[in-house]
Amino acid sequence: MTKPNTIEQLNSIRQFNEERGQATYHEHVSVLNQAYSTPFIPHEYLSGLYLIFLKESECEGIQYGRGRYDFCRDSLLFIAPGQVFSQHQTELYRPKGWVIAIHPDFVAGQALHLDKNRLFHYESNAAVPVTAEVREQLIRLFSMLQTEVSTAPEGEYSNPRLTQDVIANYIRLILSQCNRAASRLEDSVNKPPTELLVRFENELQQYVEQGKTESVGLPTVKYFASRLHLSPNYFGDAIKSETGISAKAFIEKWLTSIAKQKMANPSLSIAQVAYQLGFSHPQHFTRFFKRNVGMSPTQYR
Repeated sequence: MTKPNTIEQLNSIRQFNEERGQATYHEHVSVLNQAYSTPFIPHEYLSGLYLIFLKESECEGIQYGRGRYDFCRDSLLFIAPGQVFSQHQTELYRPKGWVIAIHPDFVAGQALHLDKNRLFHYESNAAVPVTAEVREQLIRLFSMLQTEVSTAPEGEYSNPRLTQDVIANYIRLILSQCNRAASRLEDSVNKPPTELLVRFENELQQYVEQGKTESVGLPTVKYFASRLHLSPNYFGDAIKSETGISAKAFIEKWLTSIAKQKMANPSLSIAQVAYQLGFSHPQHFTRFFKRNVGMSPTQYR
């Protein structure tokens, strides 16, 4: 048993699986749905494997080198051999989501070149967020790879041909999706500080101009996060970092401003304003307006 405050070397697929109480079907590749893992107390690890985590749980801390990952639901994390990581848990713990573990021997044998893949050299101390759509696509691919790994005839993985090639191609496809998610993140976030906010405001404006408040309903954080190819958690954090308020509060302030403009038109009743903004009942709009303005719509007029 590893002593507390010591670094455990993680060198084999079997070791990785056994700690989680899951079977080993392939000596060089493992794909685990962690919902079926046995609860365990994580250690600090020196990884000898390539690891790809797809998280579906709420935010949890993972120490990676000297940094700490912002590792939340709908996020990807990549760890390469030689990297130290730990999970900040002191009690029995069962992670959610999926994980792929790949031994360097398989990487070399299949010319996967993971050592040159930028995902395993991510230096921003933030996991790569993914949209709900991308997460579902990745889960399907993880599941297909798991089936291929777990149903291969015993000993077949020692044959360098058919099964090995299929497994390697699934890994390549998964990494292609992951690279695309990382590129979307860079396109949306790694720009001047106001770029994301400008795009958000443009999306809000289009939402009203295209009549979506009436046809779809009130705008939501989830909707705009999807439009900007970000997870709701990451999008909310980015907006709060730029504006000092949550994305939900930003939407409410924006709706309040539009409501004031509409109520300046005497031909529109309060009920009409409410429905145009996406409220299903005028009473809901009245409560919303009073909460944000400090007076009722009637008093404001």
